[in-house]
Amino acid sequence: MKRLALALLILTVTAALWWTDAADRLVHPARHRLSGATLASLDDYVAAANRALGPATRIARLTLPDGDGPVVATAETGATAYLDPPSARVLDTAPATRPTPELVHRPLAAPALSLAVVAQAAQPLANGAPLRVVEWPGERNPDWTVRFVGKLGSATIKVADDIGTATPARGPGGTAAAAGDLVPALTIGGGVLLALLVLLWPRRGKRGKAGRKR
Repeated sequence: MKRLALALLILTVTAALWWTDAADRLVHPARHRLSGATLASLDDYVAAANRALGPATRIARLTLPDGDGPVVATAETGATAYLDPPSARVLDTAPATRPTPELVHRPLAAPALSLAVVAQAAQPLANGAPLRVVEWPGERNPDWTVRFVGKLGSATIKVADDIGTATPARGPGGTAAAAGDLVPALTIGGGVLLALLVLLWPRRGKRGKAGRKR
């Protein structure tokens, strides 16, 4: 019974990690009061986020929903604005609790390229996958990072802010989106495997215990 209870606990924790989106809907319902799924202009999202988070705030990342969800604009400080996809209306905001590790660089105050131009430049290299994430160029990294993630594949593209050329990302950054796709599957698979090991691991027999007592 103890093994069964432990296995059930492992599966429960795994399910909780798997259903983080469902939990977010319960804790923050305002962020999911959407008027539809059609996307507006990328620049409209940035303008709305800047108004909500403050004119001095520099947006560092824009994340588009995969299905039913808000557009998320994240500032360099970690502050976040949640936006309605069709209207770019601000649904909710969250203050910065701590800087996001990958956003420690300071985004450029006035990039040379617009979001529309960046997305258009990266699109031919997307392998048919939809746009999901755009990260701003910064003082350390002068390129835009554009991520396309789909069911059949994903691609991470670097777009030079000065001349607008697009190239596939090299190194760890080039596989970030694809690795992100595997996280949910690895989480649930690892939880199930651990639960099975707990249930099937051989027990020590009573004879062994009796022998040690002698």
